[in-house]
Amino acid sequence: MMGIRDALKDVSTAVSTSLRRGLATTYRPRSAFRMLRMLTAGRRDPYMTLDVHALNRPNHPAISDVSGTSSYAVVARQARQIAGALHRVGVRPQDRVAVFVGNRREHIIAMAAIRRLGAIPMPLSPKSAPPQVIQRLNETKAVAAFVPAGLAKPAIQALIRNKHRVIVVGGNAPKRAVSWEKLLTWDAYPPFTKRRVTGTPDIEMHTSGTTTGQSSRTSLSMANARMGTAFQYIDSFDFTPDAVLYTPCPLYHAAPMLLTGLTMAVGGHIVLRDRFDDDAIDTLIHAGVTHAFLVPTLLDRLARRPEAHLLRLRRSPLRALISGGALLRPKLKTTLLDLLGPVLYDFYGATELGVISIAGPEDLATHPSSQGRILPGVKTRVVDANGDLVPYGSPGQLYVRSDTMTLDTRSPLQGWMSAGDVARIEDGYLYIVDRIRDVVISGGVNLFPVDIEVVVEAHESVHECAAVGVPDDEWGEALQVFVVL
Repeated sequence: MMGIRDALKDVSTAVSTSLRRGLATTYRPRSAFRMLRMLTAGRRDPYMTLDVHALNRPNHPAISDVSGTSSYAVVARQARQIAGALHRVGVRPQDRVAVFVGNRREHIIAMAAIRRLGAIPMPLSPKSAPPQVIQRLNETKAVAAFVPAGLAKPAIQALIRNKHRVIVVGGNAPKRAVSWEKLLTWDAYPPFTKRRVTGTPDIEMHTSGTTTGQSSRTSLSMANARMGTAFQYIDSFDFTPDAVLYTPCPLYHAAPMLLTGLTMAVGGHIVLRDRFDDDAIDTLIHAGVTHAFLVPTLLDRLARRPEAHLLRLRRSPLRALISGGALLRPKLKTTLLDLLGPVLYDFYGATELGVISIAGPEDLATHPSSQGRILPGVKTRVVDANGDLVPYGSPGQLYVRSDTMTLDTRSPLQGWMSAGDVARIEDGYLYIVDRIRDVVISGGVNLFPVDIEVVVEAHESVHECAAVGVPDDEWGEALQVFVVL
């Protein structure tokens, strides 16, 4: 339980960050007090600021996608309207509602509406196969689903037969379903605004799993998160009220959800795309993007763009190019810093763990192999196969403990959780060495493929490579390296 000292520290963090990042321009005294009251009451979802910004900066752009831009006033109003419509069709607190409509404004508005009712949103991939969607909704006992217009009619009818309320986004709705546009015509505001139901999760997500790689369901509760955590993220990633965040990465993943939430927290502008295409740099420049989230695969594509294009980007307002979701190789970090200047950020975290460490441009310039400094309030343990602590600086399985994580009761270390990564810690910096499932045991010795890949990729003739374990009669396993010149 958070003590008085922690609470005072959080208030100090919130105030100092607000002053340093200019949040006073978007939060008037009454609004700031209202936000502080919601935070101290345990509300932590990323949609809690919509009404505040709708009041204080109603015409400021909130969300853009390929079909246009909506202001904070419009987004907040539609979130209220959709919440009322959901209540009218029977959605109640603690009910689960699936959202799989892709990188569209409607995704964020639907998520906000669901939380407004105290219901539990379940973001899912719009590319999931219909049988998989139906199975997941049945397993979770979801009562409603926001689905893309492109979903096959037999799949929609199957959902309806299973008594799911179906809302179709981006097109006409078949019989017994209802379209998003229709919901917005209903005069059906909810009779209450239920902020939170004690003991229930805020969001339920499907992840790729930890050590098994199998899809798993993770319930996230942010009620116990320290009040100062979000302000710590805002400060670390240099978010200010003029922030314009671009992401083509799926909103049903934790990292884009976090970063879009931080953007809304400061009253910034979210620019959504569903792919990183040839026009991406033009979008970044013309939209005045200050922050962009790209996974390492997309950053690699960016680094290979013509030098003239990258020079234009270097001269743009971009000040935070954020990487996450997978390991960003040291060679690529150095290349991006050279090409674009001190704008690169990297961080380590997981859906179940929250954010563990953040590396800014200065960190990456001096410690390019690291994932940055471990954040205040995060405790770490690096252990061997028996659960014993390894010597300082040695690799082992990383376990963490923080207020933002979802505890896994199956963990061998009670109260601690692991995403299945091998790590080492030196001088406050976190280094992710590899994944537990990728470790190759050759002649009784643990070999980490990433160690081999870093050395091979350092050669000037190598663009990228992958090292894997293969069966070997003498050693049990040997390493085989695949190289792209």
